[in-house]
Amino acid sequence: MKSSRDCPNAKRRVLVVDDRRDARHLTKCLLETMGHEVTVASSGGEALAEMKRSAPDVVLCDVIMPGMNGLEVARRIRTGFPQVALVAMTADGDDQTRRQAEAAGFDRLLVKPVGVDSLRKLLAAGPGATSS
Repeated sequence: MKSSRDCPNAKRRVLVVDDRRDARHLTKCLLETMGHEVTVASSGGEALAEMKRSAPDVVLCDVIMPGMNGLEVARRIRTGFPQVALVAMTADGDDQTRRQAEAAGFDRLLVKPVGVDSLRKLLAAGPGATSS
């Protein structure tokens, strides 16, 4: 039997990590409308705990958060869950931010506001195809 990782149009398990409630809610609703199973976390600590509970295929993580920032979240996720697709979301998509995100273990960086088409293409490509 094929897993969701083998079927590009399959429903994905997605974890959305963002300290901003409105951004979390909007992204969650949008992804659910696309047919994906979505969990959310408002901090790095919550994200790490949720990784164990929901075993997502894809993590969409804000980079700039208070406390544990998205770069540290990515490093910790990579240590325990090397197979998950990690996607950074940030308002700052300059070269330095991209290098930092890549060094932390992110597969891809999306610049906020993230468009519907960008999310749809990212998830349709499958978790293993997040690099651009």
